[in-house]
Amino acid sequence: MFEASAQSALLTIEINLEALKDEALRERYADRLAVLAAEIGELKESILEATRRRMGE
Repeated sequence: MFEASAQSALLTIEINLEALKDEALRERYADRLAVLAAEIGELKESILEATRRRMGE
């Protein structure tokens, strides 16, 4: 659920970036969006690993 919510938020931002007229600002936000997307993936993997460890205890 975490990943789906985060992906939905990222997609909304990506859609709205298209309307941004300031190209430099749009690029800066797009770069930040890419970083956040990567962090979401890392967090998801970390959460899954921790959950699986606890299930194995």
